[in-house]
Amino acid sequence: MPEEQIKLPLKRGQQIGTLIVMSGKEEVGRTAVVALQDVKQANFVVRFFRWLGDVVRGWFGRGAKGE
Repeated sequence: MPEEQIKLPLKRGQQIGTLIVMSGKEEVGRTAVVALQDVKQANFVVRFFRWLGDVVRGWFGRGAKGE
C-alpha cells in the first residue's frame, strides 16, 4: 500500500509504502517499503512497483498452485 500519493523527489530511506503479506484473510507479515536511492524521475517509481508486484506474484501466485 503506497503512502497516500507518492510525491517526488524521494530521498534514500524514505518510506513510500507498506508491504502486507496475507495468508487467506489473515495478515502474517508487514514491512515498510523504502526508497533505495534518491529518485528524481517518476518512471523509477512506476518500474519499482511493477517489479515488486512481479516478485509478490512469483512468491504466492505460481508457487501456491505447485507450478
